[in-house]
Amino acid sequence: MAEQLNRMRSQLGYMPVSEVHHLLDRIGQRLSKIDEPLAREYMLDPFPDGIEQKIRQMCRRRQALFARLAQEELRAESERLNDEAASEET
Repeated sequence: MAEQLNRMRSQLGYMPVSEVHHLLDRIGQRLSKIDEPLAREYMLDPFPDGIEQKIRQMCRRRQALFARLAQEELRAESERLNDEAASEET
């Protein structure tokens, strides 16, 4: 019964909280690999436009990277669930 409920929820696009936490961990790990080179890039720049502008720019870039990584991870999770559902039907 619980397995059938989980299958129905996944077909409707819902994910268990544990999977959401796992997904966020994966995104965080990928983002942490990008953070150091991104921060280094801004440390090497002499800040000609002022530090506030550079921080704002770095935050916008980081937000865009997070959105892209989240999109990739959600797409991969969706494909995994679709493959899983297809294999259960056969």
